[in-house]
Amino acid sequence: MRNALVISPFASVPLDVGRRRRVYQTSRLLADSGFRVTLMLLACEEGWRVRHQEEDFERLREQWGEVIVVYGNPKIGLPPRNGDRHHLDEWWDFNLEHTLRNILSRRFFDVCLVHRVWLSRAFDLFEDGTTKILDLHDLLWRRGDIFDAAGVTVEGMFPDEASELFGIERADIVLTALESDAADLARRVAKKIVNLPFYDRALEAEIRPSRASRYGAPEKVTFGFLGNGDGTDATNLKLLLAALEEVIGTAAPPAEIVIAGDLRERADSRIPIRRVASIASVAQFDREVDYAVAPQFVAPGLDTRVADALALGVPVLASPFASAGIRLDPSLVCNSPAEMASRIVEISLSRPPLSKAQAAMRTARDHLRSRSAAGATKLLDAVARATEPMVIDLSAADPQADCLVLQSYLSSIRVLSSDRSILLVLPPGLMPYVAPLLPLKVTPVTGEALASALEGTAGRVMLVDVFGTVPPGKTGSEPPYRVVRDLRWAPMKPNPNPDEATLALAPFFHSNVDREPAALELRRRWACENEGFLGSAPPPTRLVFVDALAGPVDLAGAADRLHTRIIPLSDEASFRAAAMFLLEGAGPVEIVWLARADGHHHRLLVQLCALRDIPLWAMLDPACFASGRLPPQIAKSFDRACEHQLGLLSRRIG
Repeated sequence: MRNALVISPFASVPLDVGRRRRVYQTSRLLADSGFRVTLMLLACEEGWRVRHQEEDFERLREQWGEVIVVYGNPKIGLPPRNGDRHHLDEWWDFNLEHTLRNILSRRFFDVCLVHRVWLSRAFDLFEDGTTKILDLHDLLWRRGDIFDAAGVTVEGMFPDEASELFGIERADIVLTALESDAADLARRVAKKIVNLPFYDRALEAEIRPSRASRYGAPEKVTFGFLGNGDGTDATNLKLLLAALEEVIGTAAPPAEIVIAGDLRERADSRIPIRRVASIASVAQFDREVDYAVAPQFVAPGLDTRVADALALGVPVLASPFASAGIRLDPSLVCNSPAEMASRIVEISLSRPPLSKAQAAMRTARDHLRSRSAAGATKLLDAVARATEPMVIDLSAADPQADCLVLQSYLSSIRVLSSDRSILLVLPPGLMPYVAPLLPLKVTPVTGEALASALEGTAGRVMLVDVFGTVPPGKTGSEPPYRVVRDLRWAPMKPNPNPDEATLALAPFFHSNVDREPAALELRRRWACENEGFLGSAPPPTRLVFVDALAGPVDLAGAADRLHTRIIPLSDEASFRAAAMFLLEGAGPVEIVWLARADGHHHRLLVQLCALRDIPLWAMLDPACFASGRLPPQIAKSFDRACEHQLGLLSRRIG
């Protein structure tokens, strides 16, 4: 199962605030698509600041596969240290960094989802191969500009534009709640931008059927405001109540104002207000009002109240900021607190039929629901393309006969895993001593365990067929595979398809073959079990490669009194042993190549000469030899070709 790490300053419980519900929305998308979600909570809001919230913690553990709490530094939430705007990493918590470093040294996550740009520094701690997703919620620098223009001071992180864009560039995929933010960022950053509007489809099951088109009471109209207790909500509510006082001062409309949430005790007004101490859910509150009110006049941002009203079929009066990105009927949008107050009075006096408002709500709901579903599909598709595993099937490998093939993959496994996670299918005999030494991004499995390892994997899986065990023409099974065949160890086909050519042209080894622990262990084991190659004689100082034991080989052997070993290419076992001897780097040696200059034997020996700085002698004519040493930069060119070709392979899902 693939693993996702969600880093958030907001818990996903209780689901009474937009920011928490956004965390739940995106995390649930990953969980429902087959990821095991680990929530790392930087506990810095409300009650978490002073003590551990045991009840909320238990509910979080019920929601996600694993929950890790890091208690936030008290500096989080403070005003800017210098100037009017925050530095992007001003609130960065080093306790969070130490925890992340500790975990990432032992575990690999296919996806890291970070909420809020001021935590984007976490992405710098992940190696290549982890897909980094940043959920902005909204653009902070834009909100800061609007707050400054309105002369309103509220709590929050407000960096300047350049700093926020720098943080956004740290991610691979960027999520926005507003379509306008996505369009703006698409012109500014070269990242995958996905607009994912907030919409809770589960609320549709709680639509009130008994109040389809009628008011709750015959003598009054109820308008409900559900606040979350932050400074922006307090300012918005104060503006609306002040406007209502002016209008209601000259009229006595049968309007009831109901306030719930953390703002109920802070609502100070001369007009009658009914305060709701506690609510079971957003649906329960909205079902008991005739109109929901979303007076977000101060600044843009993620506001879930209009989306909730749409899902529940409850008419809503909203400000332009609250209804941003939602095709709400103009009659339900109020451009100022005074206009909203007048509209409340007008509705309470005239009691227009609710059917017209509800029809407009259904139209807006269908549009928002489809856009949210499209955004979720686009996000999951982007994540799938970046995280679908590559399966390298080495289950049919023999540790003796296929030692070079195994060494080849173990030397380039870190390059391959730089773009995606890898399931390396190993024979049971190799598992005990190779598997513990593989990189964290590589999951070793046996052939029998492959099916269970792929459970929950959505979409395509790239299968690298190394030994031709997949029947020709096979394109998929359950789950569907994209088959790419390794042609390096077999005669080259005259016209391979593009995917096959990608791997066929790749070098056999990477120069890090001496730094990969699994490759070193395999080579050590092979050397211990194949001492017969040298026998009792001293190690050869010259290896002569020929097509077969005939012709000028006898002349070369007779003329040379040094320790010479003749290796016919027709003897695969001798060739394999000689190549492993060269790969081991056992003492000074030189190569005389008297065979044909093509095929994988020739390519492999030339690369070994480059990697090990071995003198290469090639026959110009039957009577003499010409000596030469490959230039040192040829090894680097092999590395560049290897990383390019293998990186291209790992990204080609198509």
